[in-house]
Amino acid sequence: AGCQCPPRGQPGCAPMAATGPDLRPKSCRAEWLQQVQNEGWRLELVPPELQDDREVVLAAVTQDGSALQFASLLLRDDRGIVSAALKTCGEALRFASPLLQGDRELALQAMAHGWQAFRYASEEIRSDRDVCLGVIREMWWLAEYVGVGLRNDNLFWYQVLHQDPLGWMAFSYAPVEIRAHKALVWKAMQLDVMAYKYAAHELRGDRDFALEAVKWDWRVLKSMPSELRGDREIVLAGVRQDLQALEFASPELRGDQDFLLDVLADKPRTLTLMSEGLQADKAVVSEAVERNGAALAYAKAEYKRDRDLLNTAMRSFHGSCSGHLWKTTYTFGEGSRGAPRMEADTSSLDSGQDDDRTDTSATVAQALAA
Repeated sequence: AGCQCPPRGQPGCAPMAATGPDLRPKSCRAEWLQQVQNEGWRLELVPPELQDDREVVLAAVTQDGSALQFASLLLRDDRGIVSAALKTCGEALRFASPLLQGDRELALQAMAHGWQAFRYASEEIRSDRDVCLGVIREMWWLAEYVGVGLRNDNLFWYQVLHQDPLGWMAFSYAPVEIRAHKALVWKAMQLDVMAYKYAAHELRGDRDFALEAVKWDWRVLKSMPSELRGDREIVLAGVRQDLQALEFASPELRGDQDFLLDVLADKPRTLTLMSEGLQADKAVVSEAVERNGAALAYAKAEYKRDRDLLNTAMRSFHGSCSGHLWKTTYTFGEGSRGAPRMEADTSSLDSGQDDDRTDTSATVAQALAA
């Protein structure tokens, strides 16, 4: 309706399919041209002859660059058509001919409308150092598409790490040979310690490198090979920074009583991470308190009121008792729980008698019980 072209089949109209049923909507060239001018994607619906019609295709890609995918192979190799498509859709570069994908000017035009177009540029362009550095600075994940000519270049990856704080993420796409380079991995870790997980497995399995890394930041433990997470020295270096590092130790090490007591010397809360059996063992608790008096605060309730353990805790904090006794209204299981009233008792000094009781522990007991 409304078509002023000659009857179908006469010159000036798109011919019907020569063989087989044609399920596409039937219309004349002028009407198709008007449709693609308004909605470029309709180029997919036009007869094949019109997909090779430069005027029709140009109208379609001008309205919607992605319509280039429906153009004939011949017109995908037309620089004017491709340039028009790139003005509205940079990623239309993917539908251009291989020859035009290698056109530097067109590739830069495409990337100006969307850096993702870098993925569809030719190998030569994706191996251009300046282009790649500029693209990765904008979108680090495009490092995955860097050309072979640069992928194995140590200097290129150093420049990637040096130019942008997110360069360590782009570094994850470097070849394994590059990620086995200790100096480059350290450079990446200076941007973010989690870059350690991108180091080559061979480097992460190097004990000296792992120990140096964990001393710098305990969080690298989570990315270490399992055999190193069972290394006492490495794990101890991590937990001395943060007890959470113990979470990444091997199961065998987390159940090692001697190792846990070594950790407890600096981190009294380690007592809570021991098994129920060890926490209920007074001998273990006593050794823990002897190593770090603050561990008593994490012991079971009955041990917090134990005279011997309290005295051990006091010695841990203050050393041996001076021998001067203190009287207090609070005693073990006797007297008031109110605020202590302490008075110096000098009777033993006057009488020359000594008493081996160290009631200093009563004060600690009250503080713990409060």
